[in-house]
Amino acid sequence: MQDAQPLQNGATDYGLGLSRLTDPSYGTAYGHIGSAPGYRTYSFTTARNSRQVTLSLNVLIDSQKLRTATDNALKTLLRPATTAQ
Repeated sequence: MQDAQPLQNGATDYGLGLSRLTDPSYGTAYGHIGSAPGYRTYSFTTARNSRQVTLSLNVLIDSQKLRTATDNALKTLLRPATTAQ
């Protein structure tokens, strides 16, 4: 299920029901993006199972601004917690 391939839109990799996100701040995460009229849900876990995130949004209009904000939220929430020095 983790053998994901790049999609034509370049946003995520996808394979057998799982999307793969990769970022230097958290490594690799696998999950699923779903939607219904007025809603969008993102649910991901890091490859090492150290962080799990489910983000549910009320969405009336899809836009690049919304996609950018969602991407930033996922990156922040999947990033491991840091301790204060």
